[in-house]
Amino acid sequence: SGMIDFSQIENLGLQVEPGPVDARQVLDQAVDRVRERAAAQGVSLAVDVAGDRPHWCHGDAIRLRQAVVNLATNAIKYNRADGPVRFVLRSDAVAGQVHIEVHDTGVGLTESQRTQLFQPFNRLGRESLQIPGAGIGLVVAKQVIEAMGGRITVDSERGRGSCFAIHLPIAPPR
Repeated sequence: SGMIDFSQIENLGLQVEPGPVDARQVLDQAVDRVRERAAAQGVSLAVDVAGDRPHWCHGDAIRLRQAVVNLATNAIKYNRADGPVRFVLRSDAVAGQVHIEVHDTGVGLTESQRTQLFQPFNRLGRESLQIPGAGIGLVVAKQVIEAMGGRITVDSERGRGSCFAIHLPIAPPR
């Protein structure tokens, strides 16, 4: 597996080096990184991991953690006060995918906001989703996840909240 390099994100130095990754370990690390921010905003965090076996996926652990931190930071930032953020990790053997979901209970997104979400420099009529200190923005997170052979999806209901999900190929366990 050689390094994958995007000319458009080259200046950010975001190379991706995929291999087998323990998604649970990455998720736990990402949740730890946003715990203080969540506490400061009165947002509770819950992690729901399906089964007790490891969830191995094909990816780059550092980049995956940055992407999860980014989704989690957005979920906390745009949540309602005292709203929970729930992380779900599950594997779908039939689809051959590991899913990491970030559910918030914020205002949700309209369909037009959803379609504009991953376009660079789009502020969605609110402040930018590129949050200082979060590492990478949504646009780059999407590019990085796609470089690992995965994708990011968003499902949202106005007034009910949003779910951002990272889908990565299942990897044979090490």
